[in-house]
Amino acid sequence: MNSIKPLHSLVSMSVIALLPLCVSCGGGNSTSVPATATSPAPAIACSQYNSVTSGFTGDLNSEGPHGGSEGGGDSSGSAGVGGGLGKVLGAKVEVTRLSDGTKFGSQDTFTDPVDGMVRLQTCNVNEPLLITLKGTAQATYYDEGKNALLPFGPDQEIHALVEKVDGNIGISILTEAAYRFAINNFLADPKAIANGTNSLLKKIDAKELSKLTQSQIAIANQRVLQEINRMVPASFGVTSITALPTPLGLDNQRTDLIPQNVYGQTAIITGAFSWMSDKFRIGTSSSTLDLLEEFSRDLTDGKIDGYSLDRSLASAAASTYESVTLPINLNVGANFIAEQFSAANLNTAYPFVDITAFRDRSEPCDSNTDVIENIFSLTKQGTVDLYRRTYRKCLPVVGGLVH
Repeated sequence: MNSIKPLHSLVSMSVIALLPLCVSCGGGNSTSVPATATSPAPAIACSQYNSVTSGFTGDLNSEGPHGGSEGGGDSSGSAGVGGGLGKVLGAKVEVTRLSDGTKFGSQDTFTDPVDGMVRLQTCNVNEPLLITLKGTAQATYYDEGKNALLPFGPDQEIHALVEKVDGNIGISILTEAAYRFAINNFLADPKAIANGTNSLLKKIDAKELSKLTQSQIAIANQRVLQEINRMVPASFGVTSITALPTPLGLDNQRTDLIPQNVYGQTAIITGAFSWMSDKFRIGTSSSTLDLLEEFSRDLTDGKIDGYSLDRSLASAAASTYESVTLPINLNVGANFIAEQFSAANLNTAYPFVDITAFRDRSEPCDSNTDVIENIFSLTKQGTVDLYRRTYRKCLPVVGGLVH
């Protein structure tokens, strides 16, 4: 019977020397294998290591970067990246290193047709990135509000400013709002925009964007996060706006789909926005993309108030929400998404009045008479919130929460 003798290794600083390996054969004769020395795999240049590839097979619920491939160095890692509108299928994804404008990979990369994901690999998880999701003629996204796949055409482009790769990443209404805030307040003159001297920015080139600092990205993302959390109860609060919302689609409608983690938190809120865009103005074709544009303009001044930094209405045409009633709308939408996709027993707000009674500033101008509306919300905790608003048609709404 053949037997293998114990193998011992001697480890030096950068060389592993293997002692002769003897294998006993048949009648006791032995064969010696010459000692060999090997060096660690050479480090791969970042330009070759950094990449974006279609599809993602990693853990969608892993909180933290995934391990990098061999040769990437101690700071390397990878992450799943996807759209945060529900699943976005067949869209182009570009990843740019902010420090020098270098794009990852040499070929166009598209979200896969099943999960709407790509895999990002970086040699340095601690450096800031810009991730851009671009529409194509074939791309679609799952609109949670309409429960349907809708076109995500070539005219669509959504951004995410990532301070560092610390988990799976989503490009959503939240990240686009932070992007708009950052470019208008840190890379432009916000005072000149506010007084009408300069125009409000929708995007900016890579050279200018490289001037953004990591701390400015953190400030922009935190501003949006704080405004969202100001609108919802703690049970629906989010801890990261760049966290990938749990991918939702027509192919996965289970009631236990959304987990109770950072990705589930974001999925409930982004889904609530989608639901709200469909229900706010009954009889219209408003979609998540319509609300995304209005909300992103709204946040250019750092607060949800219905107005952009240039003091114009955030809505280009018919509004998809009102800042005064947004808390109720968002809570109702979050409750709907939580109950449809999550088995968790969350404390949420239910509507006490029909949401179709909500009015919006797109109605024709009327008399000079003030309109006063009281809107009630009955919560699971047994309390009633009263929102009172006063307005004259075509003028700003004034109102707020009355306890």
